[in-house]
Amino acid sequence: MEEATPVELQLARLDQEIAAGENDIREALTALATSSFEREEAARRLAETQDERVALRRKVEALHDDLKRHPRQTAFTYEGREYSRALAESDLRKKLCRMEALDASIASRTRILEAKGAGVGAGERTLIAMEERRAKLEVQAEGMRSEFEELKGLDQGGQLRIDSSRIAYAEGLAESIRRRLGVSRKMLETRQIVSDTCIDPTCGPNRSVTELADAALGRSR
Repeated sequence: MEEATPVELQLARLDQEIAAGENDIREALTALATSSFEREEAARRLAETQDERVALRRKVEALHDDLKRHPRQTAFTYEGREYSRALAESDLRKKLCRMEALDASIASRTRILEAKGAGVGAGERTLIAMEERRAKLEVQAEGMRSEFEELKGLDQGGQLRIDSSRIAYAEGLAESIRRRLGVSRKMLETRQIVSDTCIDPTCGPNRSVTELADAALGRSR
């Protein structure tokens, strides 16, 4: 049995590194897919909360306007039901406090979304680095393999033998690597992180409910 030459040993080591790199890339892709899904979920929850606040604001504006326009009116009708002024004011106060809670939730979910987005960005950069390393190893191994085959040809026949199919394969491999790296880098350029800024209204016990609504609506505009 012939002993492996140093070049053959180096090729075997490179092939092992390439195989290990493939496993690492598969794991990185799985982690990136999970992070991307979590980011999309965070964006969806944030959007739902923002939509709820927009709808609630419209109700607050309508109730506030009725109470302010008719300071002496003792009863109000909404959706076919009659409410006393005290109940209407109580409902407005509850809605204002709900708006405050939604503002806090929006701020929290915005921070979560930003953190998830940062995680996706880190995963993309890691994947690009792995792809680049694998590409370099593949090019190195292919060059070494071609050189080794040429040296074997010289040893056996004293003539330089060039395999055109290997040259074509190497050229195709290089082009494939360039395309793959271009797609990987494009992932970073298209990444978008959604953010939103909200201001909390103040629910103070010593202010009238219409004054609280004025403050909340004015600060939310």
